[in-house]
Amino acid sequence: MIANASRYIPGKVWFIGIMAWMAHEYKVSKERFVVASILTQLFNLVGAAIIGVALTRGGQFEIPIWMLAFVGIGLIFVLQPKFLHKATIWALRLKHTSVDVPKMPLKTVVYSIAIQGLALALMGASMFLMAKAFAPELTIKVLPQTMGSFSMSYLLGYLSFFVPAGLGVREGSLMLLLPAEMTEAVRATVSIGFRIWSIFVELIHTLIALIFYAKIFRESR
Repeated sequence: MIANASRYIPGKVWFIGIMAWMAHEYKVSKERFVVASILTQLFNLVGAAIIGVALTRGGQFEIPIWMLAFVGIGLIFVLQPKFLHKATIWALRLKHTSVDVPKMPLKTVVYSIAIQGLALALMGASMFLMAKAFAPELTIKVLPQTMGSFSMSYLLGYLSFFVPAGLGVREGSLMLLLPAEMTEAVRATVSIGFRIWSIFVELIHTLIALIFYAKIFRESR
């Protein structure tokens, strides 16, 4: 959570950099921790792509059906432990880093993607509840598309590398992807309101993490 606060700084490398620094402080190999961080982000994006493409239907902007095939092909490659292992080593070599990368069993890869997808789905469900508060007439049938819209907007925001935390990109894409059953006013309110809500939650979590971190640091001295 401490590193997560760095998402609001332009560029996505700060998160990995801070995690690597903290790993070094706790006598964990920085290189190994970088590998873990990269794979975590990869699984997160794969989960977002799966949910986003599969569930986002009926908004002002329709996700092409061929993207399902594209995501499916990409998923086949990611689920190949040998390919994932070689790709990770290749990526590290580009960074002029040498580290012994352990091979991940298929069940570990599937489990990791499932956990990341579940987390994104729950965030999308909380967005539906916020929309329901503003528009009580909304029914449960828009829940899947809301979860898909959030996941797709998360993916698009993350891919906008130089935009801090995807600010603007995520909100703009939500305006297009959220269910047509929501009025334009509700889509705009939810898009902006959910961002503010998320920032407050992340700040609270970061504050709690800092308190625990300071306590552990004092005890170690």
